[in-house]
Amino acid sequence: MASETLKTLLIGVGDPNRGDEAIGQWICEQAAKLKLPNLHVRPMKILTIDLLDQLQNFSAVIIADIGKQKAGATLEELDGSEDGYDSQHYSDAVTLKALHRNLYQQSIVWHALAIKGAKFEKGAPLSKEVLANGAEGIKLLKQHLSKKVEDKD
Repeated sequence: MASETLKTLLIGVGDPNRGDEAIGQWICEQAAKLKLPNLHVRPMKILTIDLLDQLQNFSAVIIADIGKQKAGATLEELDGSEDGYDSQHYSDAVTLKALHRNLYQQSIVWHALAIKGAKFEKGAPLSKEVLANGAEGIKLLKQHLSKKVEDKD
């Protein structure tokens, strides 16, 4: 059962047809290639409430998404404050977190992995800038997950 409580769900949010908006899904693809223990990935176009039942199997959730922050990539706890990661999906993430907590009375640690991007033209590929920021985000993700394992030991 101990391994069950350490599972992390990485949700990559974004529209693959809108340039840098797709970085959350790219993060999921890259993380899946790493085959990190106890990390499960789920790319999604948007966050939906159908995730609620599935969240019971995880002790942590990380939402990878495009952000408009100044840094290339940030990984911060999702606390519901007004100082969110400046994403159109931020309020959806906070709502999903609150719904899950209220419905299931389960404590899950939520983080936002925000990747800076700026090009959202329909049909455009991911920009070189957002891919570099995404690589920085993958490093943050690996550091976070390795720290989580160390904290357990």
